[in-house]
Amino acid sequence: MTSNNDGDKRLMSQQNAVATTDHPIREVLKPILYTDIFDYPLTVEEVHRFLEFEASLEEVRTWLNQAVKDGDLALLDGFYSLPDRAQTVVDRRREREKASARLWPQATYYGRWIAALPFVKLVAVTGSLAVDNPRDGVDDIDYLIVPRWAASGYAGR
Repeated sequence: MTSNNDGDKRLMSQQNAVATTDHPIREVLKPILYTDIFDYPLTVEEVHRFLEFEASLEEVRTWLNQAVKDGDLALLDGFYSLPDRAQTVVDRRREREKASARLWPQATYYGRWIAALPFVKLVAVTGSLAVDNPRDGVDDIDYLIVPRWAASGYAGR
């Protein structure tokens, strides 16, 4: 659990990272700052995918590397994160990827059973497992289930 002091440090680190950079670099920091809330560092490809504007992968890589050079980000094993949290969040991401690998077969198995029910139109995995970030032994499998009648446009009374 994060103490208020840890949260304050994280917020100050995020604010400093955004306040001290040029526009394109500031924009590539946004996905990293958001996913930091979930202890989830990003690769350059993931940052590129989550950008809110058009840029090439090489431009994103250049801006991220500039942010690392400026001390706004850290790069560890191909993951970008806030500099004071790099080792912690990279370790957590690896642990959670292992937890995901254990949960996905179960999610698929039970999801197929649910989907076989005659009144089910769609079954989707949601929550932390959907983004491969469950905490081992803590998070479970969350499903979104759309019944056939909802998919047909039934609005109810």
